Amino acid sequence: MELLITLGLLGVIGSVSYFFMYSLRSAMDMDSITRIEKVPPNDMNKKR
Repeated sequence: MELLITLGLLGVIGSVSYFFMYSLRSAMDMDSITRIEKVPPNDMNKKR
């Protein structure tokens, strides 16, 4: 009985961690993550 509970908990924890890693990996594969954009010039003083 304890073995089934342990295996069930491990399955639930494994599926949650797999979903978390899948969502992180899909977020990291976006084009905006791999592209480095230039910093815009500081125009704060010119607008005043």
